[in-house]
Amino acid sequence: LYAVFTPAWQAPDEPAHYNYVAYVARTGRLPVLRMGDYPHRYLEEIKSKRFPPEMPIEPIRYEFHQPPLYYLLAVPLYLAFGGSLTALRLFSVFLGCGTVWLAFLIAREIFPGEGVRELSLAWGTAAFVAFVPMHVAITAAVNNDALAELLLAAFLLAAVRWLKTDGAPPAQATRMALFAALGLVTKTTTYIALPLLAVAWALVCLRPLRPRDEGSGPCRPGAFLRSLVPLALALPWFLRNAAVYGLRDPLGLSRHDAVVAGQLRTSEWLAQTGLPQAVRQFLLTTFRSFWGQFGWMALPMDERVYALLALACALAAFGLAIRIRRGGFEPRQIRALCLLALSLALTTGSYLWYNLKFVQHQGRYLFPAIVPIGLGFGVGLLEAVRRRPARTAAFALAALAVLLVLKGAAFGDWNELSIAGLLVGAGLCALRAILPDAPVLDALAVSAFFAFLALLDVFALFRWIVPLLRP
Repeated sequence: LYAVFTPAWQAPDEPAHYNYVAYVARTGRLPVLRMGDYPHRYLEEIKSKRFPPEMPIEPIRYEFHQPPLYYLLAVPLYLAFGGSLTALRLFSVFLGCGTVWLAFLIAREIFPGEGVRELSLAWGTAAFVAFVPMHVAITAAVNNDALAELLLAAFLLAAVRWLKTDGAPPAQATRMALFAALGLVTKTTTYIALPLLAVAWALVCLRPLRPRDEGSGPCRPGAFLRSLVPLALALPWFLRNAAVYGLRDPLGLSRHDAVVAGQLRTSEWLAQTGLPQAVRQFLLTTFRSFWGQFGWMALPMDERVYALLALACALAAFGLAIRIRRGGFEPRQIRALCLLALSLALTTGSYLWYNLKFVQHQGRYLFPAIVPIGLGFGVGLLEAVRRRPARTAAFALAALAVLLVLKGAAFGDWNELSIAGLLVGAGLCALRAILPDAPVLDALAVSAFFAFLALLDVFALFRWIVPLLRP
């Protein structure tokens, strides 16, 4: 639905990604990013007018420095369907479906039991990846994000399986290197696979699980080096970039920074707003745009929706903390979960690093870690809706509502939306605390949240995106 009905070009950077595919299809060569490929004034004007047909998108070419794999795969579709935007969008959707399936498999590998809780956790992880509205919107657009996320998810699945077998067979390590190499020629957000690959080897070779002969098994230097051979697949791309952009810029990122003149830089923004306001706006915009801030960040959802999502996030964080404190994980689960947590940490770090240079408070930059986020969200939510944690959450939410009421009475600063959301959450948690402590009830409660997300996807498309982003 998003691929078909979202107005043309109303996804971040979609015209620039489309022009990359079109250039390769027309010329048979990879493009080179040059000065003038980021027409800042023209871009702002065409966005403000919602991409009218009389304003061509051809001058928008600032993604020409991107690694080529996604665009090369999209070229046959471009040629077969006469450059159809919808066909290219559906290609991204196809890739996104693969990520949903891999998310399910990763959760099943880490939590392989056949109980209701284990199965609902796997389905919940897949549902999180499938139904976060902003993730749906980005996956249904022409960009290289869908392929990058698919490759990262495939890498994580191979890594989890390798850790699960204590490093045998080493072929899983070769698969990890292969997915990492394909990521290197897809998008820079996948480059976190390289440190993850090193950490996976360390977790295998340093595990205190069983005695073994020194230098044996998968930890032999020869086995390690052989597993890295697929990384050589990315070498021609970096050599080409070094020849085009210079030895000091093998990724083309310095050229990109020079080309995007006019884009607001963080130092300028801090001078205008001050640090406290900047931090507040950064956190608020990141949260909103992770869940859904459509078009080119110009179309947020209703504040009541964000309040409900914030409440769900608070419950998930509360439940995750309880689950970590309760423990009971097997050593192999701990290693796999640590690797996923590191994936999230590296993705978050790259997001923060990017925002040190440019004002890019877009939560979609966290989507390379959508699988670890979804798994953590599912674990936390399943724990929070159990009978005893639900009782604690009900008291905590009710207490927060009372504090906001007292604050409003004292200072006249009423926040009716937050108070109502807290009271609704407290009521739902209290209702769950009354019911028996049964896994089926927990699964139904979590399923209700994901059903809400699915309905929100459809509502957001036809209530906000389609009518408000048309030219």
